[in-house]
Amino acid sequence: MPLSSYDRTPDFEIEIRRPDYSQAQSYKDDLVVTFGMSGSNDMSTACIGYEFSESVSSPEGSFSLSLTLERDNQKYSWYDKIYRRDLVFIKEHSKVRFVGYVSDKRYQARMGERGPERSITVSGKSLGGLLTSFSYLLDLHILSASQTAMSAQTQFMESIAANVEKGQSFAGVIRALKDAFFSMMETVGGNQNLGVEHIIEQFVDWEAKLSTSLVAQYPVVVSAYQVGENNLWDTIQQLLNPPFHEMFGLWDPPSKKHQVWLRQTPFDGGDWISLPRTVIPDDVDPLLLVDYDIGSTDQDVKTFFLCSLPGSGISREQALTLDQYKRSMVFDYPKWPYYGFRPMYVECRFFNRSEENQKGFSGPEQLMHDLAQKMYDWYANNADFLSGSVTIMNVEEHGKDARYKAYPRIGERLGLLGGEFYIEGTRSSWQYGGQMLRSLAVSRGFSYASNGLQIQPIRQVGPRIGVLEEAVGG
Repeated sequence: MPLSSYDRTPDFEIEIRRPDYSQAQSYKDDLVVTFGMSGSNDMSTACIGYEFSESVSSPEGSFSLSLTLERDNQKYSWYDKIYRRDLVFIKEHSKVRFVGYVSDKRYQARMGERGPERSITVSGKSLGGLLTSFSYLLDLHILSASQTAMSAQTQFMESIAANVEKGQSFAGVIRALKDAFFSMMETVGGNQNLGVEHIIEQFVDWEAKLSTSLVAQYPVVVSAYQVGENNLWDTIQQLLNPPFHEMFGLWDPPSKKHQVWLRQTPFDGGDWISLPRTVIPDDVDPLLLVDYDIGSTDQDVKTFFLCSLPGSGISREQALTLDQYKRSMVFDYPKWPYYGFRPMYVECRFFNRSEENQKGFSGPEQLMHDLAQKMYDWYANNADFLSGSVTIMNVEEHGKDARYKAYPRIGERLGLLGGEFYIEGTRSSWQYGGQMLRSLAVSRGFSYASNGLQIQPIRQVGPRIGVLEEAVGG
């Protein structure tokens, strides 16, 4: 496709808004500034660079803005006028793509080609960071000094304590945890207004992407007690078992919400094929594919897979040493002569042994084997997966014939080199004088069947990359 089909002119706006954290009833904010390129009377051109990133491995995305040292008629710079906990809305090509809050600001200088370059850097986290930075304390020795705090803590524990039966959805349990958390915070704080809660209610969606099909694989006893300081995300994460489950946050432009995603990690065939896919064609236009670093490594090769179930009566040590539990493990015998013992252990928590004999549950040993087999199916080809990074120009499509989707997101597929990759992280950036870029951290590059199952490693990588190099260079 000719490059003229795309708009390569930097097109962004960044709004800084100040919420009223003491607001009693609902979310309310005031506009502090809008940064952009137009130079209109109501827009500042002081932003000379920005970046933001997201990852499926963390609820916390991050951002940073580079600002000039311009001052107003009262000698105040943007360092003075932007406050910590201000909200930042980054819009690209007329769509809000990232929302975060300020947590750090500083003056900076470095030596450039033409002498010292001074700027102000404002940085922070995505809205998902509010779920990790807003904390409570579950230390009985401290809470015992306050009857109100003790009562609130007891009520919190009772509200989320539950026996989750096999097959029960986790989505409802997680929403109950969230509601109980804020109820406890209000009580312990003397029913003070929680500005952070209003922001979460306004911008965070706990409904759309919490998979109702993600269910308990075995009977679970839910317990949220942890000594010391905890936050909402830590409490929720206790229920999940990486690598089988994924939980991350992602801003959704149509709904104007930061959606909390909860799902099984999408490496089963049916889950994989249902992921949205962006394809970078072999005849990609010059300049659109900025750079790439793709290859394979055997550093993550595993030859032994075991999932233990604390509380089931079968410990990891027993599974490793007793013959009657050998079938609970999965070995990769072809790789053993090359790599020896490279274990992948996963501990699945909160097994409720009192419900072990419930209808439909075949016992912990069979479950351990099934989970270990799933890990083997997902990760046995680690050494043959291609991984690395791909940077593309962040452009806007024009016309019905546009084939190139410019905005792949985390948790989606990327078609490249005749195969498909998993997008684990993204980073959007722009620096004054340059183009808007989007970098993708990709993994699991492989050839997949139409049903999403793994077929074979991507063949003839050299010639395929040669086609890309010819297109980019030509």
